[in-house]
Amino acid sequence: MDQAPSARTEAAKPAPGSEVITKKTEPTVETSAPPAKGAGDNFTVQIASVDTADGADVLIKKLQGHGFDAYYYVIELNNRRYYRIRVGRYQTRDQARATLDQITAKGYKNAYISNLTD
Repeated sequence: MDQAPSARTEAAKPAPGSEVITKKTEPTVETSAPPAKGAGDNFTVQIASVDTADGADVLIKKLQGHGFDAYYYVIELNNRRYYRIRVGRYQTRDQARATLDQITAKGYKNAYISNLTD
């Protein structure tokens, strides 16, 4: 009994050195890094604290869309990373209060003034 030769196909392999390597990196926002603390910078307005960089970036982009200079500050508590979303650095509580009033008017009702310790 004659059998037809079997057709065997193999997936094409890329030439050595031409492989594409995909690496997932955490997203960043241009102004996500906290600005350096200047002399006399005592207060900031904290909007929220989230546990993912993606969540921080989404919120920062929304705040930037409203014209706020938003950034996040990363902290670790109990072996967990948190991203504190903040706006501005102010010398006086009154300056921070003016920004807080603008932010709450945009619907961010849980925002509050925080002392800068960094």
